[in-house]
Amino acid sequence: SAVVEANPKYLKGYDTLALARLAANQPAKAMEIYGRMQAVDARGASLGAMGLADVALYQGRVADAIAILTKAIAEDENNKYVAGVAKKTAVLG
Repeated sequence: SAVVEANPKYLKGYDTLALARLAANQPAKAMEIYGRMQAVDARGASLGAMGLADVALYQGRVADAIAILTKAIAEDENNKYVAGVAKKTAVLG
């Protein structure tokens, strides 16, 4: 939390916080953190969407994960973020 507060653009900080919340069985908190990550910039939006899809899969909400990933892939394609497209496409597979 202190890392994100000190540097709100440090995306790995958000991911670490969200994963810690998920490990503590607090998926709603993890989703909130991934949502904040999405607001940072286009890369944060991509990584945050991947995180939200991970939470959905963790909760067994496969249809929600597919919807999140499908939308995020289109956004990554528009932003020419090839790595994001590849990761999300692999998860869809």
